Amino acid sequence: MFRIIISIAALIVLSAVVIFNASYVTTFNLFGQVFENIPVIVVAIVSFIIGILYSFTYYVHESLRKFGKARAKKRTESISTGVIQTDTSMPETDASKKSHE
Repeated sequence: MFRIIISIAALIVLSAVVIFNASYVTTFNLFGQVFENIPVIVVAIVSFIIGILYSFTYYVHESLRKFGKARAKKRTESISTGVIQTDTSMPETDASKKSHE
């Protein structure tokens, strides 16, 4: 119940900030393309969303990279520690004696 109250209060504060700043406009330059009379709050919200998307893709990329490294390390360790065991219950033949020499 406490989380709901805090969330509602945060939404009310955010709504007040948006309403009070909706009348302020600015000029926005994006790679040489100039946008005029853009509300400041729109620029802030778009910047925030782009930051979230960038952070999420960076997090996913790093997680996949770490997973790949761990998988390669595990594969390398299993190859280096894996010893091929021979069946010693069978008697050696002449061919197998020659291959060991």
